[in-house]
Amino acid sequence: MRRVFAVFLALLFILPASAGAVTQEELMQKIQDLTRQLDELKKQMEDLQNQQMVQQADVQEAKEKADKFSWLTIGGDYRFRYDYLKGTVNPHFNFSQFESGLNDYFQSQMMLGNVMPVALPGMNTVGVPIDMATLMNIQGAAAYQSDVDVKNKSLLLNRFRLNLKAQVTENISVKARLAMYKIWGHQTSDPITGDGFFADRITPDGAPFDGQVGHIPLNNTLYVDYAYATWSNIFNLPAWFSVGRRP
Repeated sequence: MRRVFAVFLALLFILPASAGAVTQEELMQKIQDLTRQLDELKKQMEDLQNQQMVQQADVQEAKEKADKFSWLTIGGDYRFRYDYLKGTVNPHFNFSQFESGLNDYFQSQMMLGNVMPVALPGMNTVGVPIDMATLMNIQGAAAYQSDVDVKNKSLLLNRFRLNLKAQVTENISVKARLAMYKIWGHQTSDPITGDGFFADRITPDGAPFDGQVGHIPLNNTLYVDYAYATWSNIFNLPAWFSVGRRP
């Protein structure tokens, strides 16, 4: 009975070992598979390293190019604008016509010799007498103006500005801005300046004040809004000097 039990235990130990054993061909095949996988991993690592080297070279090249132009900064902005303007000018007295009528009357009387001496502080001059009836007639000719509607229902505007900044040296810099501000479909500013819009920024002859160039709609010309140079820390002193067209 003991011999049978011993044989049975021996079989229990032998059978799993026999079932789990692999042949030499299978072992060689597994080694070859592992070798092939290792070679593939090595190739992938080499490709990854090559890509990283190329990327680093590109970054270095881009940095070198950027360093060449680091002294120059270019920027700008574009704005589209739609305006709707409508209003009513209330009835009013036309003083310009009244003033013109008085001037015409004074000149005609002076040509006829109807003048009288007038003493003013520090000077003697002549004046033209005028009676109340004549004054009322001149005033009547400059009648009150009736109300009038002004409107611009579809004003489309484009504005483009180009900013430039150059750091010439450590202490010398140059700044400039070019600006274009125009009306859609027009080469001039007549749709706004001709009708009196922006009148507070326009001279009597219809031209813009110099400081308003580039800030009100004009035409498609690229104007110099500002351009000036600044020298800072002159001779290492807390002093600076600037010259040019400033904003």
